[in-house]
Amino acid sequence: MRLFDLTSEYQHLLALIDDGEDFNAALDELRGDIKVKAENYAKVIKTLESEADAIREEAERLQAKAKHRANAVGRLKAHLLTGLETSGLERVTGTVYTVALQNSPPSVEILDESLVPDLWRKATLTVPVASLPSDLVEQAELSIDKRGVIESWQRSGETCAGLVVRQNKHLRIR
Repeated sequence: MRLFDLTSEYQHLLALIDDGEDFNAALDELRGDIKVKAENYAKVIKTLESEADAIREEAERLQAKAKHRANAVGRLKAHLLTGLETSGLERVTGTVYTVALQNSPPSVEILDESLVPDLWRKATLTVPVASLPSDLVEQAELSIDKRGVIESWQRSGETCAGLVVRQNKHLRIR
């Protein structure tokens, strides 16, 4: 479908497609035989479908390009972080940007859940209140209280068997 195959009133309709009110008003103003109208509507519909497909393809291309750029940023940051750590530098001040190593928030890695004491376990129940049984422990879903482990580690610097608290570094560019 080529744009010049449309009459001027239908070309005007295409031009108004992104303006809802004017588009609807232009639709109401179209006159003519229903057969001619139907054919021109079909032409406009096919043109819009082609444009929508082209826009979708372009959006996919741009998303892939953005993902590629984001991956490149990640690789550059990792390489710069390694370089700063290897050279023993914590901060580099340039004329435009300052690049510094900064501690990330600590995280907990569970090595062996069976070694973790009950102090750091929490139970979660998902049952209807009306049918709440008397023995709750058997129905509990157990998990490790990672936030509690981190808070204790920050106070004492110690953790328990089965857990490792990690505090990595990340780059900060200002």
